[in-house]
Amino acid sequence: VKTAIGSGRSFLDRYTAICESIFQLARRHPLYFEGLIGNINVDIESESTPVIYKKIYALGEQLNSELEELINAGKEEGLIASNLPSSALLEYLWGGISGIIRMLLQKPGYLRIQNLNENQFADFCFERLLCGCRPQVNQEMKK
Repeated sequence: VKTAIGSGRSFLDRYTAICESIFQLARRHPLYFEGLIGNINVDIESESTPVIYKKIYALGEQLNSELEELINAGKEEGLIASNLPSSALLEYLWGGISGIIRMLLQKPGYLRIQNLNENQFADFCFERLLCGCRPQVNQEMKK
């Protein structure tokens, strides 16, 4: 994810690379993926909280900050509605991406029955998720 964020490519290229890297991580390490999207049920400020939990939390916060910068780049490129808060967009995209990945991991047989290629369907879903952030969609919602 950090490599994709810092690649210097367009917002859309980086977004796509991030989605793909998270999907690959989830395929290779499903338990780690579930840990990433799960609840952090610890008091980060407490001295009794293990250092490893604090480090994991700090890394997550650093990634969130970098992802918000990426969202801001999408706003500058005109691909993301500039009036939507970046922190809300981050949570929306993270929830959508993780939900799509979870569904893909849990229903490979069903996708085959539907004659859907897993990778192509994932790309389709990730692209459509981003459509909810586009300026014209936001304007239509106001009407």
